[in-house]
Amino acid sequence: MSAEQAARAWTALCALAYLGLGLWFLWDPSAVAMVGIETAEGTARAEVRAMYGGLELGIGAFLCACVLGSSTWVEAGLGLCAATLLALGSARGIGIALDATAPIMTKLLVFELSVGALSALGWGLLRRSKRSAPAGPDPSES
Repeated sequence: MSAEQAARAWTALCALAYLGLGLWFLWDPSAVAMVGIETAEGTARAEVRAMYGGLELGIGAFLCACVLGSSTWVEAGLGLCAATLLALGSARGIGIALDATAPIMTKLLVFELSVGALSALGWGLLRRSKRSAPAGPDPSES
């Protein structure tokens, strides 16, 4: 499997995860209760549907476009995965350090930082493989 094929597969997995979570929270905003967020009011449910549902669906849709695009698009998708997950994990780590949190926060922290780091690693490997590839037009960009 080439670096690009592996990067494309990883980006597809990330897309599926974002799409799945987005659909879940769009359909059932009360699912955020697992992290202690209450959604008794309609305003809270609408906010969860927007931020946890809509934003994740938008990221997932973009990642799908990256998977179907050229290697440059795959690279962009991996960069987005790395940036969003590492930022989420970092912010969660700050929250854990500053506030008393439930054990699920540590599990989410480990997941976000791990998947973010693997995405960053894949991004770097794909960039390196593209630099070392023979010069010439990228057939997937036509």
